[in-house]
Amino acid sequence: MYYCYVLPSECYSILDLSEDADSREILKNFKWLVWFYHPDNILTGNSDELKKVVQAFEQLKAGDATANT
Repeated sequence: MYYCYVLPSECYSILDLSEDADSREILKNFKWLVWFYHPDNILTGNSDELKKVVQAFEQLKAGDATANT
């Protein structure tokens, strides 16, 4: 799977969050967007957008993990 780096500010934008969002808000929006863009969702499924959401979440999660160590 190909990943390209996205700036943290863009990650928040992709996940429809403000930059001061806590981990609970990030996870909540991530789960909702995964449901919304999942290809099994007949009305709103979009695999390209889903990939962006997953990548943004993984980058924020990885950044949070390194910040807490």
